[in-house]
Amino acid sequence: MPENAQGGAELFDSEREAELALHYLENVSTHELWTQTFCVSVQVLLRHFLIDNRKVLITYADFFGSKLRTLHKLLLTLFDSFYRAAAE
Repeated sequence: MPENAQGGAELFDSEREAELALHYLENVSTHELWTQTFCVSVQVLLRHFLIDNRKVLITYADFFGSKLRTLHKLLLTLFDSFYRAAAE
């Protein structure tokens, strides 16, 4: 097992993690990979949108609050259906 500069065990073994990532990519179905990619992409885009527009969203929190909760529920439903379809 690799050791860090102080002689203790490494918390992250990059070689092992690379092997695990390659093993996963070799065995994942195309549908499952695209499903995960889509879901993560939507989450990242929404997070950036919310961060970039937080001042406006805070200013109109009463209006946007309920809309964002509804959007959150819809996205959870959408992601859940994607993951269920990928599992089939």
